[in-house]
Amino acid sequence: QKELESININQEIDKKILYRAKRIGFSDYQISKMIKKTEIYVRDLREKYLIKPVVKLLEKIYLKVFKPLSFLKNMVLLTSLSTEKT
Repeated sequence: QKELESININQEIDKKILYRAKRIGFSDYQISKMIKKTEIYVRDLREKYLIKPVVKLLEKIYLKVFKPLSFLKNMVLLTSLSTEKT
């Protein structure tokens, strides 16, 4: 955080610093406040450096791992409920 706050307002953020900040979990909004620039500036810079947002990666992992499990749990629950009534 101190590294980001110490960046000169006219200086572009180094790719390594931006990457580390995103990996730690800072949002584009939080980074923009630290460097006194707009959120759009940070997003555009992140896209220029080909840094993907962590949230998007987590969503993909959730959809691949947990969503099918939720579906299977619901199917087991529905099956067990339908067999209990008979």
